Amino acid sequence: AAYHSQQAEGAFDEQQWRHAANLSASEWSRQKNRLGRKGWLNASGSGLSEKGAAEAERLVRAHRLWETYLARQAGMDIAHIHTDAEHYEHLLTEEMLEEVDASLGYPSTDPHGSPIPAKGSREPLLLTTLTAGQQGLLAEQQSSEHVSAQLWQLGLMPGCILEMNARTGGSSYQVALGGKLVELPAELAAEVVVFLVKA
Repeated sequence: AAYHSQQAEGAFDEQQWRHAANLSASEWSRQKNRLGRKGWLNASGSGLSEKGAAEAERLVRAHRLWETYLARQAGMDIAHIHTDAEHYEHLLTEEMLEEVDASLGYPSTDPHGSPIPAKGSREPLLLTTLTAGQQGLLAEQQSSEHVSAQLWQLGLMPGCILEMNARTGGSSYQVALGGKLVELPAELAAEVVVFLVKA
């Protein structure tokens, strides 16, 4: 709550945070002292410190990524994923989050439409910029729904890793996916968004 309030207003609203967290005045005071001891509040106690904002963003990212994973991979109804995500957001390590993020194709929003904070800088590339032997992770967000539908028809899902094989006669590109070669028309390949997988 503090993270969202600070993002919107530059400082968090204590009443709003207390209400969102369902805390009494004494519970709020204890929580605020705990956050202060961890260095998560600024000097005046009126907002999150840089360290606090980073941790809050990490928790928001973990929560929304886990909700997305539960909805997509585990097939859970989105009405029931929030509580589970609230429990696991504190247990997921950075390595686990990176793995979940990549397996989902670096989604930009969760099942509720809320933005998922990105970690670091991930520059999207067009598939056609890869050279032979380079690998790209297929992004969840493509240039259009039409492109996503065409990729789906070819069996190429967000999060899969494609290895550029060759351009065949100028009219198509050949990529390898798990030992299988897939041919994409040049017009489609020119619109496919990937993230470079570093060797």
